[in-house]
Amino acid sequence: MKLTGWLIALAVAAAILVLGGVGLARMGSVTVDNGGAEPAEQAETAEAAEEPEPPSQAGTDPADVRSLYTPAWIFAKADRRADLIKTAKAANANALVIDVKDTTGVVMPEELGDWVGEVREAGLVPIARVVVFQDNGFARAHPDAALQNADGSLWVHKGLYWLDPAAPSATDHTVEVAKRAAGLGFLEINLDYVRFPTDGNVDAIHFPHYVRDTPRAPVIARALSRITESVKAEYPHVTISADLYAFSFLVEGDVGIGQNIVALGPTVDVIAPMIYPSHYSAGNFGFANPAAHPYEVTDGTLEKGLSMLARLPEDQRPIVRPWIQAFDMGAEYTPSLIRASRQAIADNGLGDSWMAWNATARYEPEGFALPLKPAPEKPAPAATSSTSTAP
Repeated sequence: MKLTGWLIALAVAAAILVLGGVGLARMGSVTVDNGGAEPAEQAETAEAAEEPEPPSQAGTDPADVRSLYTPAWIFAKADRRADLIKTAKAANANALVIDVKDTTGVVMPEELGDWVGEVREAGLVPIARVVVFQDNGFARAHPDAALQNADGSLWVHKGLYWLDPAAPSATDHTVEVAKRAAGLGFLEINLDYVRFPTDGNVDAIHFPHYVRDTPRAPVIARALSRITESVKAEYPHVTISADLYAFSFLVEGDVGIGQNIVALGPTVDVIAPMIYPSHYSAGNFGFANPAAHPYEVTDGTLEKGLSMLARLPEDQRPIVRPWIQAFDMGAEYTPSLIRASRQAIADNGLGDSWMAWNATARYEPEGFALPLKPAPEKPAPAATSSTSTAP
């Protein structure tokens, strides 16, 4: 598809954007891959492509990533792409998270490889964001892998369709997309929507593969393991990260959606709790408005979650790299509030490593570049029992 046509289609798709955290509706799907067979020419090109050598640029350590997120439709514009690279450098960021598969399907235009090259040439790590189990395109093309109503029609909530996390073809589709992204030069695959749905009439869902009322965390763990193992078999240098609800760091079990950090931690290199204080309820950590207290919210969330992960053998513990709020919701997110989130991360022994979320990719560099105070000496997180509760 020509770039002009791609951008026009992106503008139409932009109406579905919802400001909020990772995992909400996204702008920018155009070249929607519905899971059908690749054209022969594309398949031959993919087979002929050689695995890119890992770059020597600084910041490729997955425990030392500072990243800004951008939707596909913004990254497709040359002026915005150049501005994002400039902003990232001013913000002391060393990576960009870029949609390659959003809630409507695959977003990988023919020019994407060149654009990824621009990011790498600038010394930044390109991270491919892949929405896993919410996928309108694949659900419509493969209803046997999608959540359904009792009459066999597709289950939908606010125009969005979900895949059955237990459907092998749903995971295989993500594997294919992730490998394509790695072949284009992405150095990390960031998996989002790795969960069962939370909103809408979930009691009405018919699962074509998952057996209702059986444990959900093992289903998500199997999918993540399959994705990680398959991608690393061909691209061993590529990091695999998974986005999780921050609430999964605060409670036992799988939060009803299959996200249990102890079960999922060993399946990926990095887990990324989405710690957006605006998404916490009044009363959490004792605050009427948690959004105005990012340090305390982030610190409390990480302290509980890291103590749960401490139950795992050391060689099975993932890197923890939180998403932080960089948008105004519940409070005006000034540079001091953004720095407060970063400080809490560092104070929990995770360094100045984070991924910043703003659905419109508008970032003020100051909050990310402000120096942090030296992190206090903290004892290593002690493993908690399985009886801890939410704040």
